[in-house]
Amino acid sequence: MTFRTGNKLKALTYRYLTKNMLLFITPLCIPILILGIFSITTTKSYNEHEIDKNNMTILFQTQQNVEMTFNEMDSLSLMFSTNPEISVSLKETLKKSTTSYEDLEFLKIIRSFIETPAYAKPYIQSIYVYFENERHQFIATTKSGFAELDSFIDTSWYQSFLSHYENAWTELRQVKNFEFETKPTSILTLYRNLAPVNTTHKVGVIVLNINLSYFEKLLNELPTSPQQAIMIVDDHGKIVLRNKISYALSVEDIQKFIGASNDSFFRVKTAEDTYMISQLKSDRYHWRYISVIPQRILYKGPNDIQKLTILILILSFTLGLIVTFYLNKKNDRRIQDIIAIINSANDNTPLPVLRSTTIKDEFGFIINNILQKFIEQKYLKLQLHERQYKQQVAELLALQSQINPHFLFNTLQTIYWKVLQFTGKPNEANEMLENLSDVLKYSLEDPYTPATIGDEINYAKSYIDIQKVRYKDKFNVFWEYDEGIEARQVMRLLLQPLLENAIYHGIKEKAGKSSIKVKIHDRSPELKISVIDSGLGIPAHRLRQIRDDLKHREELSSHIGLMNTNKRLKLMYGEQYGMKVFSKQGIGTVIQIHIPIEKSSLI
Repeated sequence: MTFRTGNKLKALTYRYLTKNMLLFITPLCIPILILGIFSITTTKSYNEHEIDKNNMTILFQTQQNVEMTFNEMDSLSLMFSTNPEISVSLKETLKKSTTSYEDLEFLKIIRSFIETPAYAKPYIQSIYVYFENERHQFIATTKSGFAELDSFIDTSWYQSFLSHYENAWTELRQVKNFEFETKPTSILTLYRNLAPVNTTHKVGVIVLNINLSYFEKLLNELPTSPQQAIMIVDDHGKIVLRNKISYALSVEDIQKFIGASNDSFFRVKTAEDTYMISQLKSDRYHWRYISVIPQRILYKGPNDIQKLTILILILSFTLGLIVTFYLNKKNDRRIQDIIAIINSANDNTPLPVLRSTTIKDEFGFIINNILQKFIEQKYLKLQLHERQYKQQVAELLALQSQINPHFLFNTLQTIYWKVLQFTGKPNEANEMLENLSDVLKYSLEDPYTPATIGDEINYAKSYIDIQKVRYKDKFNVFWEYDEGIEARQVMRLLLQPLLENAIYHGIKEKAGKSSIKVKIHDRSPELKISVIDSGLGIPAHRLRQIRDDLKHREELSSHIGLMNTNKRLKLMYGEQYGMKVFSKQGIGTVIQIHIPIEKSSLI
């Protein structure tokens, strides 16, 4: 057949180009795409988890720092709530128009208790303690003696006291400490109503004024992420505190953050951006601690990875396309040379002038060796004829090898009858010939034909009778097997090689009389066969070598029977089966075989 170039070859070239592009570019781009998607997804998930975790840590830290100030309110409230004598005495003192020496001493003790935290804590601006009285007098840490509401510059707290009936509340206020101040100070006021024990009727109030600037500084010093806002919101949704951030948040956006969800982590989308919100709720005053961070900050890393992945994909695709075109053009020229050589060989024309004869790639190798392949074709045909001839010879030799053992068996039968004819009665020679004929007959049967344990025992006994004549009763053989086990089917020629090994390697060279015991027992789901001799035993180093050779199926120079039987066991029943050898020098040897009962019955 002659190959011709034309439209078909061009179509083949285009298909080859497309195939190369798919084979070259696809494996290059797909891993990059998968890696990019995996990196983006993993990074986003990890960032969300870590930022939420860090935000909750920051919010918890903020909560601990802020609510630590509430302990002062708790201490003051506890003193007046659990000591009615102090409350009653202070209330009576506030009602008096004149104070006695005892009242002044009592007032001095009360003021020292109130003023201690006010002076010791930098965040406390002032503390007021008020009990209802006609003169509207109260204790203020910013004024010695009693302060009167009519002449005190800060009075808005009193209006809040009158309008609130809950036990505790908070309020943001703007107050002036002195008349000459032009700009009021922003403070956070904590209120705690005072009521007699077991009643809800308020009789007074404790007012704790806190400097907001202290907590604003505290919030601004938190280890927050860039552009992360931290807010503290009261139970009415009003912002109590917040840190400074580089971008502006509108009131509408802040209200969205506050009322969007009760979850600890959620997203809020506004007109400008999408924000990641973390919030921590406090049972104390029902405040909420909120963290706000723009999603674009969170996803900056994944977005950079996405851009890098797209850039690498474009570069990889472009590079793959260039390399594919180059290789395709180069291979097209080499294919043209191969077709020209094949056509010349088929047409019996001179070889064409080739563009290159050097071996640089697979095409060069093909071009330089294709003629040799044509020449070798005839040589291969010659070898094929030779192999066919050798196979026929081997088959003839195999047939001939089957004839010789049968001839030997028939000859033994003839000798047996001749001996019987000469002696006139059965004798020891007849018994040996009969046993030898049984052994030979059994060994000549089809190796794939099933054998029973009873057949194996009879065959082994014939073999032992021959060996006893040879070795002058040098050993005794004892049999131990379960009743009814003779019908079990096993691999043919299983026992005789084990007995032969015991005689030749254990008993033959030992002085005195020895014994061999054959044990066959049903140990469902396996059949256990043991051959035990009281021969010479095996030295430890030799035993290790035998076990290693049996494990790796190595040829044993002096234990061919064992090796052959072990191989047949593994082939018949599987690699997990085979034989085990135990021995101690001077005591004897034990060979054990385990085979599955199910398979042993279905051979």
